[in-house]
Amino acid sequence: MNQGRNLNGVSELLRARLGKVAQGPGRRVRHAGELGTIANLGMHSCNKMHLLSDHDQEIAAAHGMPRLAEAMPSALFATAFRLFLAAMGLATGLCTDANADILYPSIKSKASSEFPGWPVSNGNDASMDTCWSSSLHTSANNTEWYDIDLGGFKRVNHLKLTPRMIGGLPRAFPASVTVYWGDGTNWNSFGTFAWPIPHSADVVVKLPKTVVCDSIRIVANTLGMDDSGNYVFQMANCQAGYIQPKVYIGGDTFGWNDMIADPEKWAWTRVNVDGFYINNFCFGTNPSDEIQNYRLRQFAGLFTHKNVYYETDAVKSTIDADKTNIDILRKFFDGPIYTALNIDSTAPMAETYADHVQALKWRDPNRPVLSMWGPWALGGNLESGTENANNTLNRINASDGYATDGPTGLWAEDGGGYKGSEESAINYCHTKAKIASVMLAPFTCQGNAAAWLANCQAHVRYLEAHGADPEVYMVSYYAGQFEAYPVLPEANPDGSPAATITGVAYWLVHHLQDPVKWP
Repeated sequence: MNQGRNLNGVSELLRARLGKVAQGPGRRVRHAGELGTIANLGMHSCNKMHLLSDHDQEIAAAHGMPRLAEAMPSALFATAFRLFLAAMGLATGLCTDANADILYPSIKSKASSEFPGWPVSNGNDASMDTCWSSSLHTSANNTEWYDIDLGGFKRVNHLKLTPRMIGGLPRAFPASVTVYWGDGTNWNSFGTFAWPIPHSADVVVKLPKTVVCDSIRIVANTLGMDDSGNYVFQMANCQAGYIQPKVYIGGDTFGWNDMIADPEKWAWTRVNVDGFYINNFCFGTNPSDEIQNYRLRQFAGLFTHKNVYYETDAVKSTIDADKTNIDILRKFFDGPIYTALNIDSTAPMAETYADHVQALKWRDPNRPVLSMWGPWALGGNLESGTENANNTLNRINASDGYATDGPTGLWAEDGGGYKGSEESAINYCHTKAKIASVMLAPFTCQGNAAAWLANCQAHVRYLEAHGADPEVYMVSYYAGQFEAYPVLPEANPDGSPAATITGVAYWLVHHLQDPVKWP
């Protein structure tokens, strides 16, 4: 049987990460596909006493910074340079998202009733000084509703409801609501949502799935009491919104040369993705490796949003190596914003696992660390009770969430119950207020680029239809020495997504931003 289609074979290949790491004298050779390409990059003449090139010093000089002595120690030079850039506003060290969370203005609103002087329009005028009020009642056991007209079809996955506040506490606000979404013809229920009373902040209702809708209805099942003893539904403001998944692109070093050499062929993507995705196999053993640092600097210069997502391996890397890699990335990127710790689900929880999770919060104790393993190994459901599923569930509980290793060919075949496992793991994370991250990788598509694009599109649509949207997508090209795929261009001449690595990211961001035009 073809090993690319044999589930056990695929699992073994992925578990070993396909032998991408080979030890060489003095430094790690990244993988066979990397050899013979470095000379084509055109190295800067970097002084060995510091990490930044003459070109970097020239940038500094152009902005009025004196050229630093070449004998300056590397750490001091790098620190001084980054502090200078921050002072000049050239690098801030802050995370900037390409795809910020969206709150839509309501084009118009309707309600079941309104009290004189408290019109429906007050509920969507963005002012905290005005309120909408329903009619007054003598009992809490009455129903009132408020509709938001979005003025067209938009993605929605959360609501922000602002109560009328008096003395820092809400008045006339229900303890629970039932939420419906309109598809242009019918009202469809999201379910009923409750929160403790009293509370002193906006109520953010995270909906169970992302939908494309043109309207939202909020129904108060039990009315609240105002400051005069009336039962009523009142709101200062009401908005529907969309928390858009972040999109990172990268993987191993396959395709780096093309992306660096021809940035115009992925110009839209590199402006609109949220950042760069990289794994530990991309790093050598020498943190001062001039080739490595030159290429990372080049990549950082291509991205508008210089966030980085770092994946590593609990077996094939070490805590010290990962700390070093994080420090290297911080020289060129913001973050890491996320990290993922890959570990074989057939292994029980290692004693060092919790230590490794904490180590990946190096320099940032609030950085999410996600447990990574392939959904195909979990028996169709994270809570299936199998040994692999239990091991992975325990690791999710010991970290900040779950990240998939995502060969889309295997997803399309539903190998090992891939789809159900992934969906259940995402939903489990969300019930525990944890983060889910989904990888879209071409491996196991047998080198068929058209199938890779189609599988990714089907994969994303499947998760959306099943209410399992992740917080992050990673478009990751790995195992290129076994299956090669084109990296560029991002788009065809007619503007449609190309069947390439950058083409998938190009389609994905467009789709997340405008699912009507980009289904």
